Amino acid sequence: MKWFRKKEAFTLVEIMIVVAIVGLLVAIAVPNFVRARRNARDRICQNNLRLVKHALEQYQIDESLDDGTDISGVYGTIITSATDAYIEDEPVCPIADVAYTVTDVEVDPTCTNRDGDAADPDFANHQLQ
Repeated sequence: MKWFRKKEAFTLVEIMIVVAIVGLLVAIAVPNFVRARRNARDRICQNNLRLVKHALEQYQIDESLDDGTDISGVYGTIITSATDAYIEDEPVCPIADVAYTVTDVEVDPTCTNRDGDAADPDFANHQLQ
């Protein structure tokens, strides 16, 4: 009696090869995706800092403030929340949703995430450049 083997299914070796190829592609793609996401968050934070700086400069011009004027209490009340605010919605850092720190007209606004661990790549580029 002859045994006939039907060729309708995949063999175990074929399935293992496909799984290995998919695993290799995932191993290549995931680190690139993580790096791209981190870079996007850094750029968003830098752009938000730039927006805050420009709003503060406009406020300084409109109010005829001298360089070095302390405006730390003005940022939350006039710059972002007034009816004629310079920024419609207060920007926040995309990593931890925290507001930016503003102290002086001539000093760049800072991201509080910048105070994080310097070795942590998520906190590396959260400053105005």
